[in-house]
Amino acid sequence: MLSKETMGAKIDRWFIRASADKKYSSFHLVVNPALADALVGENSSAGNRLRRIMKQKRVKVNLVRDTSISLQEFRVFEAGENREITSDYH
Repeated sequence: MLSKETMGAKIDRWFIRASADKKYSSFHLVVNPALADALVGENSSAGNRLRRIMKQKRVKVNLVRDTSISLQEFRVFEAGENREITSDYH
C-alpha cells in the first residue's frame, strides 16, 4: 500500500508530464478525501503540494474529494470538456 506522500509524488509526476504537453491548463483532480487533505494540508511533508503544482506548472487544479475512490488511485479530468485524461499521462 502506497503512502499519501508517495501518492502525492505520483500526482506531481503526472502533472509534470501533462504540463510538458501544454495541451491543457485546467483540471479536475479526483482523490480520496484523506489524500486530498494531505495534498493541501499545512502539517504534512506533502502539505501545499497542490498549490506548488499549480504555481510551478501554471495550471489550475480543482480538487474533488470522492469517498468512492481508494487512497491508491486518482483521476484527472480536463476541465473544459470534463473528459477523463488520467491514462494519457501515466
